[in-house]
Amino acid sequence: MSDDQAALERDELRMEVAIQTAKDVMFRFEENNEGSRSVYDLLGFLLQDLINEGLCAACINDVITAAFAETGANISVHNDEKGSTYH
Repeated sequence: MSDDQAALERDELRMEVAIQTAKDVMFRFEENNEGSRSVYDLLGFLLQDLINEGLCAACINDVITAAFAETGANISVHNDEKGSTYH
């Protein structure tokens, strides 16, 4: 196995682990929230976990996008403070 191929496989595995970390944080947020935490808390938990894993900003963006897709999050609809949705 070449060094490039080994690096690619390592990066792919790292991305899979990071996506699982992001999903775990989102599920943990959902279970523990009960209205006492904000989405800013969620983002803080998520970023802290990903930064602790040593991910760069581009990797963090890829991970969050993939995690949202895998959990079915709707990223095209905004919710305002009153619970109304808009595009």
